[in-house]
Amino acid sequence: MCSSDLTEKSLEVLNESSSVIVFCRMGGRAMMAYEALSNLGVKNLVCITSDGMAHWIDQGYPISY
Repeated sequence: MCSSDLTEKSLEVLNESSSVIVFCRMGGRAMMAYEALSNLGVKNLVCITSDGMAHWIDQGYPISY
């Protein structure tokens, strides 16, 4: 999703959330998404960057599809 896809209403919904968690397989794209959302004024952001989901899966933590 690029920032132009985010409407004012969707930004309001994101800001009403208790947390917005961004992640990807290795962490790089998550950081770019975090920065983009932060620049748009989204609050309560959490970014998982240390090896992202690859590390999560390697550690045996649960995932759901």
